[in-house]
Amino acid sequence: MLRTILATTDGSDLAEQALPYAEALARATGARLVLVRAVEAHGVPGADLADAQVRLVREAEAALGAVAARLTAAGVGAEVAVPYGPAAHAIVETSRARAGDLVVMATHGRSGLGRLLFGSTAQAVLAESPVPVLLVRAGADGAGAVRIAEQPRVLVPLDGSPFSEAILPAAVSLAGATHGALVLLRAVAASPSPLDPEEVVDALEHNARVEGEEYLSDVARRLAQQHGIPAAETIVRMADPAEAIVGEAAASGAALVAMATHGRGGLGSLVVGSVARAVLQHGRLPLLLVRPSGLT
Repeated sequence: MLRTILATTDGSDLAEQALPYAEALARATGARLVLVRAVEAHGVPGADLADAQVRLVREAEAALGAVAARLTAAGVGAEVAVPYGPAAHAIVETSRARAGDLVVMATHGRSGLGRLLFGSTAQAVLAESPVPVLLVRAGADGAGAVRIAEQPRVLVPLDGSPFSEAILPAAVSLAGATHGALVLLRAVAASPSPLDPEEVVDALEHNARVEGEEYLSDVARRLAQQHGIPAAETIVRMADPAEAIVGEAAASGAALVAMATHGRGGLGSLVVGSVARAVLQHGRLPLLLVRPSGLT
């Protein structure tokens, strides 16, 4: 169940693209919406920043207050939080203080020399957030926001590991709150040798597909028994994981992709796995990401 949704912004056009998604989810689920904008004054060492701090907080409160008033008038309960300090830490702490169930934020969704796929704030929030984070890709449109709240199809890639299944509670919760449906996806590859004859390749692919189908059917039965939800749709694709997810997202009419990610940072380690990174780069849908507990 979604009771409190945090929508983060820094006042930029990019950050504002996440707001329609948070608003649509709040409207569909009856959750309260907390608009969060962290502020921090910067200056030369030793300078008195008190006046700048007060000014930044007041400006942010006024800007968010206007948005909250509009939302409230439109029937969406909204409030404002303007924490002072580094953005990622402030967002995570505000989520804890307000008993948040979901953080919604925008990210770049592009890569290449000198360009980040995930903004630094999004990476840091993913590394620390105790609740799921919905990343809205830059360039997302209003139609996507509507689709995500109106009985959405939630695409859930699984690879058979407990790590990948850590997304299931969040996916079930979101689908249940929006009267949506789960679509379980397994990407499998038989990995035959180039020297194998055709009949051996066919047999390997057949066995890999059957194993994938049996695994997803078992997960679907488990979810139905534990959560009392309709049986999830199951799909097996013989393809690279990222390719399979992006392809199925487009083919199935999904509203978002939900998956587990590493969520750890530090020198030489990735905050997100390569599959999630590729899906955000090449796909068009928002990503619901969860950091499995126990990761460091």
